[in-house]
Amino acid sequence: MMKFLFALFALFLIPGAGIASMEGIVAIFQHREIWIPVVIGLSSGVFLYVFLIRRWQAFLTFEHELTHALMALLFFRKIHSFVVTGKRGGLVRHSGNFGGAFGDLMITAAPYYLPTFTFIVIWFIPLVPDSWIFWFDLFLGVTLMF
Repeated sequence: MMKFLFALFALFLIPGAGIASMEGIVAIFQHREIWIPVVIGLSSGVFLYVFLIRRWQAFLTFEHELTHALMALLFFRKIHSFVVTGKRGGLVRHSGNFGGAFGDLMITAAPYYLPTFTFIVIWFIPLVPDSWIFWFDLFLGVTLMF
């Protein structure tokens, strides 16, 4: 029942999210100094994924489970175990309660909407000197593609 209510609620968010996304994309593409390094990074990210990263199953599983763990922490849940294997997948066990069924749903779906490494990298923007912004945006594009 909770999934149905969440899906129904999400229908009301889609138009606003779509409009905001389009306005953001237009704003980015109006400033060449932003979109050129991001597009180069996205392209590099595709290359890295196809020829390198997808062969490391343990790394992909780690990133997937890390996304569950980060979202659990955002819902103030305690992580009890974090298990990653190269061939059998992984598992994150966390405490319950805060956020209830909605929190559980957001934690379960996190790998499909939260770009983990981009989320982590964004926190470092204030530390980046202006002369490095091009390279930071390029790296941000790589993480976003992953």
